[in-house]
Amino acid sequence: MRSGSSDDAQARLLETALQLFASLGYDSTTTDMLADAAGVSHETVQKGRGAGPACTTRSWSMPTTS
Repeated sequence: MRSGSSDDAQARLLETALQLFASLGYDSTTTDMLADAAGVSHETVQKGRGAGPACTTRSWSMPTTS
């Protein structure tokens, strides 16, 4: 069962995406791989991110600290 807040899911997705892109390459990373590795649904990966070979990190911003 998948749980957690939306912010937690986004943080897991970003961290997981960076790890997978670094190890497998952007073009080889699928949304299913990302969802499984981050522990979120495929729909969560797609929601608000658009489609593509994986997900696009261009729509994600890194959190900043003040």
